[in-house]
Amino acid sequence: MILPAALRHQAQLGEAVNATEGAGVDCDDSVKALEAFVRLVSEARAALVKLEVVSAHESDEPMAHAHHIKAKVRPAMAVLRTAVDALENHVALPEVNETREGRSESLLPSPRGIPITC
Repeated sequence: MILPAALRHQAQLGEAVNATEGAGVDCDDSVKALEAFVRLVSEARAALVKLEVVSAHESDEPMAHAHHIKAKVRPAMAVLRTAVDALENHVALPEVNETREGRSESLLPSPRGIPITC
């Protein structure tokens, strides 16, 4: 869920930069913020691809597979977690989503794991 939210945030930053520059106002700080955010998104995408690659490992030997998980998968997961944590510091995930039927639905699970609808 973080990558779609991050891409929406990136688009909003880009639109704000374009609108500000279009109005003839200097916004170097906003451009730098956009560039930094794009780097964060790129890092998260690269970490996700890396995790997918190392997760594809198969072995008939349980110990060899366990060693691969420890040596390759867990470090890749840590890199992805770090990238996602950095994105989460900048992106607010939406709490409510309009459904096709017009009801509001919480994107955060209720205590019993059932989405709350109104």
